[in-house]
Amino acid sequence: MDIAVHPQDGNTAYAVFGGFNTQHVWKTQNGGFSWTAIDGDLPDIPTNTIVIDPEFPEIIYIGNDIGVWVSKDNGASWEPFSEDAPCSMLVMHLSITGDKKLRAATYGLGVWQTDAAEPVAVKNPVIDVAGLKLFPQPASNQLSISYFLNADAKVHCKVLDMHGRLMLEKNLGARFSGSHTDQLDVSRLPAGAYGLIFECTIPGGSAYSSSRTFVKRD
Repeated sequence: MDIAVHPQDGNTAYAVFGGFNTQHVWKTQNGGFSWTAIDGDLPDIPTNTIVIDPEFPEIIYIGNDIGVWVSKDNGASWEPFSEDAPCSMLVMHLSITGDKKLRAATYGLGVWQTDAAEPVAVKNPVIDVAGLKLFPQPASNQLSISYFLNADAKVHCKVLDMHGRLMLEKNLGARFSGSHTDQLDVSRLPAGAYGLIFECTIPGGSAYSSSRTFVKRD
């Protein structure tokens, strides 16, 4: 459906695909000789457009049949970016203006504009989380959250809808370093796509935050 080339590295490019039951976002770092799927926890939704921030190329946006999603780490993870836009907005084309506005041209709902995302501040990590995964996808009643902590931490989760509204919040409590799988009751959420914000804090105030997406079905 669309392709975007890294503005500073011509060997790196991204391509997006429509359809269902397939991977939708692909990345090459060798000029197209090989490609790797980087959908991560993106929903299995036809993806129509992709754009790279020319000033901060680690920030990538994709538009699919239910909205806009952003990655601030070169496609390693994704989160919803459709706050204040219509629910289930079918995005056909994305562009970034010279004054840092992200514009989304839609099918049937006109053109929408918002401020572009800010890059993530570079920090010296004190706590790290590896292997953060959500399953099953889609979820019906219980959503499992699997992760590995490199230090003891307090864990907190928030669930946001496609408009950025807080739908669910749970304090998972203190967790020792090591592997964990926690359960989140999503049975009362309406069917649709959601973003989960996973937060950890350790004594002294050092913090870690990451986002994943999941789909809730009836």
